[in-house]
Amino acid sequence: MLGLTLRDEFRGQHLPPTAISLVEPDGTGATQVAATKILSITYPTADIQTALRANAFQGTLNLLLSSCFKIHGENSADGRLYFDLEDNPRAKVRSVARNDRLWDFNVADQNQPNCYPGKDTEFLRDKIRHMLASDTSAPPSDIIVLGPDWQTTPWNCVTENLQPTRWDKPILIVFPTPADIDAQRHATTLAAWLIAQVPARRNTVRFLVPKAGTLPLFADADLIFQARCCFLTHKAWSTESRYYNIRLEFDRPLTTALKTRLDRFTILRHWDFQNPAQCVFEVEPVTELSTTLPKQIEEKIKADLYDGTEFERFVVQFAQQPRAVGDLFRELTEPPTSPAAAAIPFLGETHTRRREAAQLELLQVAQSEA
Repeated sequence: MLGLTLRDEFRGQHLPPTAISLVEPDGTGATQVAATKILSITYPTADIQTALRANAFQGTLNLLLSSCFKIHGENSADGRLYFDLEDNPRAKVRSVARNDRLWDFNVADQNQPNCYPGKDTEFLRDKIRHMLASDTSAPPSDIIVLGPDWQTTPWNCVTENLQPTRWDKPILIVFPTPADIDAQRHATTLAAWLIAQVPARRNTVRFLVPKAGTLPLFADADLIFQARCCFLTHKAWSTESRYYNIRLEFDRPLTTALKTRLDRFTILRHWDFQNPAQCVFEVEPVTELSTTLPKQIEEKIKADLYDGTEFERFVVQFAQQPRAVGDLFRELTEPPTSPAAAAIPFLGETHTRRREAAQLELLQVAQSEA
């Protein structure tokens, strides 16, 4: 005899069903279990074996291409690979980008070659800001992209003119992590951050937040990898044409990934300093990142969220008090202290002063006629 032995499933009193169920309530269907389990009870046909071998070979080849700088030709028309004395620029970029130790502040020595601690997240922040700010015209809001230290020391990486005490126009803050916003528009994460990190002018802020369910920007390994590749080809190695000439190959996927990553903006509506979980935000969708988005956000606020009647009532009440005009501006940059009162969206000092002057003039005319 050939010494063949039946498998255990064929030794019982009853043979198991020969049909393979794709989905079972108990999670044992063919599409619900690991492929190795299916292969352990079925003998793979020749075409399946060929596909498995091809996949294994391609995986090994991809690993080799990304690790060996001397192999070229991965983008050639005929797919032929060859060795060369010169480094393969794409392979070298990807290899350095994959090495986390070269980018870690706690490990990398920036004085050593190919060590760039913190440059990946810095490039990612700059990339997002340039996608929102035009080089030819100033946006209606100042744009701040928070860094990895957004929870503890967010202002350490922000220039002096964008520190909270200097805000005199709307502030568009790119929040790096998704914010949970419930059906009543409570956003505890945003409110708690405002309380802890913004000592003044909280009513000037608009938040641009990532899609719900996505990873935080600086915890997304794919985004960080793409940012590293872009930093190397755009900045660190840009003086060498072989790297600079392939920069767009790495820039396109990063731009595509970021375009729709942030899908809504929020603005404070009801403020409750003692209970941040009860703070209420207005939430509006956005389509994609672009240099026109800051303007679109401000226009949306003016058209749909700003109530001119509320502002007029506020100016009339203010004019009846012996206070300086500058106090009105400072008061509008802060949300009302009463949680029941709705915050009037701050539209910038220039716009506010223009509206304020018009309202005061009308008030003076009305008082003189009386």
